[in-house]
Amino acid sequence: MRQNLAQKTYDVFIYEDERWLVDSHHEVRSAAVERAEILIGEKRFEGVRVVAESLRTGDEEILIEEMFDLGDKPVKIVPIEEAPVCDTLADFYKFPARQAAGRLLRELLEQKGVTALELAFDYGMLRLLERDDKLFPAAMSRIGTIHAKKTGKKPADCNDKLYAVFNEIKENARVAGEDQTRVGMLENLGLKGLADQAPKGDGRNAFVLGALALTVQKRGDWSDKLLLIMELAEKAPDKLVEEFLDGIAAEVLESPTAVTDLFGGFADPLTALRDMIRLAQGRCKTKNSRSCIEAFNTFMAERAMPKTEEVLLGRVARTIAGIRPLTREGPKADQDALRGLIREVTDAAGIAGGPDMAGAIVGRARIAFSEQDDLTTEEAISHVLALLPYRAVRLGFLLDMIGSPIGQKNEQAVLNVMARLVQQLTSLSSLVPADMPRDEVTHVMAALKEKLASDALPEKWRALFTDTLDRLVSRDDDTKDETRKGEPAKDDPAAQEGSVVEFTMEDATVTKQKIERREVEDGEILFEEGDTADQAYLVVDGRVQVYRKSGNEEVVLATLGRGDILGEMSLIDNQPRMASARVVGKAKLTVITQDDLAARLGKLGDNDKVLRRLIDVFVDRLRGQGRFLD
Repeated sequence: MRQNLAQKTYDVFIYEDERWLVDSHHEVRSAAVERAEILIGEKRFEGVRVVAESLRTGDEEILIEEMFDLGDKPVKIVPIEEAPVCDTLADFYKFPARQAAGRLLRELLEQKGVTALELAFDYGMLRLLERDDKLFPAAMSRIGTIHAKKTGKKPADCNDKLYAVFNEIKENARVAGEDQTRVGMLENLGLKGLADQAPKGDGRNAFVLGALALTVQKRGDWSDKLLLIMELAEKAPDKLVEEFLDGIAAEVLESPTAVTDLFGGFADPLTALRDMIRLAQGRCKTKNSRSCIEAFNTFMAERAMPKTEEVLLGRVARTIAGIRPLTREGPKADQDALRGLIREVTDAAGIAGGPDMAGAIVGRARIAFSEQDDLTTEEAISHVLALLPYRAVRLGFLLDMIGSPIGQKNEQAVLNVMARLVQQLTSLSSLVPADMPRDEVTHVMAALKEKLASDALPEKWRALFTDTLDRLVSRDDDTKDETRKGEPAKDDPAAQEGSVVEFTMEDATVTKQKIERREVEDGEILFEEGDTADQAYLVVDGRVQVYRKSGNEEVVLATLGRGDILGEMSLIDNQPRMASARVVGKAKLTVITQDDLAARLGKLGDNDKVLRRLIDVFVDRLRGQGRFLD
């Protein structure tokens, strides 16, 4: 690793819109120069500068400065594929419509340093936009085309409506700009006072948003805009923060320039993704004296900001879904990076970011975890599932996956994996960790049921999975009630056949596999460390060597012979393989499948719940001991 022997830091700046903006921050000179050379070669900005700052004295020195005459670049629309259909004028002021407008007019908004909300209440800027005979018609046509596809109406009719609405928005902006009383209300009464004074009905949101937009316009840069949001939120109830301020913060963070300014640039894509995930969760450790990043991170941890969180995670998902490497160190580093990102977005009932994140991760996994050709979708899903800690997380991930474009395209493959997972659910403790607090279990179950309500999941599967979850909770409650009475739990009809849910629907291809015998040649690898588990083995004849890799060396943990079983722990707790197994000489093995073991353990759980729980605890302890071998 390159060390900072000069005791200096290096900032790369870009010159745009008559100001220098931070592009990235570096600890070593060579990295800053490398980044600057890339920017100079691209010639996308009017200037590029590298500034060295002494950590001892604070003195600054310009190492590189290149200026370019780029001429007048016409501002264009950014082609978008999604925009909400708005039935009323009030709908056009809501966040989804503002978000679509912001993405469509991204180049214009970046040039002016404003959000779509600010544009909507800036009469002069709206008039300039209307006079742009290339940008304005193209923007209106794009939105009109999207609306026509959604409603089945003629594009011309949709465009006529948009032009009429634009005139109303422009008039509202004129009135708001001339009437400063609402801004005074906001300054003197705060957000709650302003909302209390706002007219009732459809005009309420426009009234409040107008005051907010005019106040935000007075703030000089992106960081100042976020500072204002935090100031207004101090005395505002959560409901108003989420209703009004959350959307404005989300619009700010839709801006690439705002994100760069806030974080002070990023060393590489992985750093950017990790920092945005952590900011969405209120646990970002980035420090930047030039912005409010630390204060805003604390704010995200304390207040509910779902739109802002969605925007940040959406940016992450779009980057993961791309093909640009996550690191500069090669395929192995990219694999490790993806594993780390999956851990970052894992929550109690799936992964943060919903269907977009789930689809992006599987799409990236197809490339990152492949040896030569890309993995199939089902293979990529298996790799991701092996990285998730317990079945509730895996089920939540799969439910999100089915709602993503890649999941819809591979619906049957996703449903098959989901069915196999649900088959393994014999009790509530098979879904969530046994020591999970009851209130958290309730939260997890509610989150899973919310995901089950998605229209993307076929109705009959939705009903089946919902019924399974309900039975797990009911069975757990019955067990606790009977235990409190000192009586054995009542038999549950649904627990017959080893408590394994039977999927007999015509769409499912999951079937119970019969136990089979295999004759294996010398040197054959049965499984490798980190693999997803789907089989265990009973050694009928011959020997099997269990080993782990330590650097470039192999450490033999055990040599198993006739009567020994291997690979069983991963089937019991559904975690990745802890070691690898290789046949020594010819061997005969009995294959034990996941379904067969689940059925057997399910029956054991019905007859002797204490023994079944002891097995789970024993496996957990074995795994804990195994980790010390690393």
